[in-house]
Amino acid sequence: MLGEIRGEVRFKEPLSFHTSLRIGGPADIFVVPQDVDDIRHALLFAEREQLSVGHRRRQQPGRP
Repeated sequence: MLGEIRGEVRFKEPLSFHTSLRIGGPADIFVVPQDVDDIRHALLFAEREQLSVGHRRRQQPGRP
């Protein structure tokens, strides 16, 4: 299903490349969608594989 994505699919992409403070560990899978269909394919893949989308794995001290 990831092969149907026309945009970029990156593995172990450092999230620090995508934050203003340049912090963040690697994302297991990072998708740069080319269109709405790419988003749909990525979300269907995440649902099928029971992956969380856009959620932190570790809570930071003092943050909900």
